Order: sequence, then C-alpha cells, then structure tokens
Amino acid sequence: MRLSIKELVFGLLIVCSFCKTKSQDVSQKITFQHQKTKIKELVLVNARDANRCEMGSIIQLISSCNPKVIGVNFLFIGDKNAYCDSILLESIKKADNVMLIEGFENGQHAKSESKFKEVSFLSALNGFLQNDSGKVDGYYSLIDHRGKWEVSFPFLLALQYDKSKSAELSSTLSPVKHPIKIYHELSEFEIFDNYIETTNCAIFENRIVLIGYLGPKYEDIFEVVASGKSGERVYGTVILANMLLDILMNVE
Repeated sequence: MRLSIKELVFGLLIVCSFCKTKSQDVSQKITFQHQKTKIKELVLVNARDANRCEMGSIIQLISSCNPKVIGVNFLFIGDKNAYCDSILLESIKKADNVMLIEGFENGQHAKSESKFKEVSFLSALNGFLQNDSGKVDGYYSLIDHRGKWEVSFPFLLALQYDKSKSAELSSTLSPVKHPIKIYHELSEFEIFDNYIETTNCAIFENRIVLIGYLGPKYEDIFEVVASGKSGERVYGTVILANMLLDILMNVE
C-alpha cells in the first residue's frame, strides 16, 4: 500500500512527537555554492503585487500545465474582495496541489484565512531562523512550534519532487539547525513574470513551482549572515528555493 504525502507527513509527526532530541546547531557559515542542483525541476513565479483575482488566474494557468506542486509564498489575511476571494478559493481548490506558507508577523504566528487553508493541499511554516537583528542565519526542516512538531514548507515541497523517494527523504528529517546555503542567486533561476502571458506549458509541467514576490521593489528582502557578519540581501522566495534545493541534495 502506497502512502499519500499527507499520510506520510502525519506519520512522521507522530514519530517525532516521541522524539526527545533537542534542536542542535551546526555551522552557521553561509556558502554561495554554484554547483549542479535540481534547479531545472524548479521554476519561480514573480507575482509582483498581484491581487487575489490575479493570483487566482496565475494559479489557474500554472495548474493547467500539470506541475508537481505549487508553493505560494504569500499570506492571504483578511477579507479584501468577495469576488476575488471566490476566484482565488476556486483556483486553489481546483488545482488540488497548492501549498500555502505560514510565518510570523510582529512575533505572532501568521497564516492565511482558514477558508484558503481548508482548500489547500497543505500549509506550513517557512522554517527561517532569524537572529535578534532579524537576519536569517539558518533553517529547520522539522520545527518544534509551541510543543508540536511541524514539517517546514520547503521540505513539504521537496517531498513532491520524486514521490518514489519520499520515504528516503523523510528519513533525513530531524530537529537540527541547518546553515543557509545559496546555491543559486535570483538571476540563475528560470523566472516566469505574471505580467508576461504564456501558453507554453513546458515552463511548468512536472516542475515544482514557487510563487512569491521577486521585485521590482525591495520588499520581502532578508539579509543572510554568517558569523555575525553582514551577507547578501536576498528575496525570501529565493531563500526558500535554495532551502528546497539544499533539502533535495539529500537524495541525489
């Protein structure tokens, strides 16, 4: 009997609920590694300042091209427009493989409205680790959040890459702090801009698609640091993409 991803994740969380391993730190050295990764299996989508109607259209377009999974690095909080909400809800529900991000705002756990979460495939915390200065200095794949184990957003996306290796990849889960590794900068990813119309499904077919803000303004930008020194300023979506690639390196 083959387990679905949801069943596999649920099983992992049950096992981890008995885990007494404390979160451990590893080297926090940031490395910019321009080496072969599964970047060809990952495409980024710059949603810019898309409203919910536009976001629904983006998801509808991508889902029609049979991607492996669609990760959305946006929070949908509060009622904005009933008509646009209905379009976004319907597109998420119809796609059946949209994963939503969760995070923190002003120290509070922030997640999309329940109506969007309920129709999504899964939702999860981003896994970022930020120091007291708000700079990203590592990440977790398995997060101890308020006494409950949660699998991070990029790890859940990575599980969709090759489902025949899901069990192998899941065996690498542990509450260990990983250093941030930037395998590819923004310019090295294949990026689809929502301002450009396309009917070329090859861009998305059988690929992990990560939607987020990638400019032109300097928003959703984080500084990545090593040993207390300032590092590169990177879009959050690019950090998530590199976390995902780092996780996939475990099943090369």
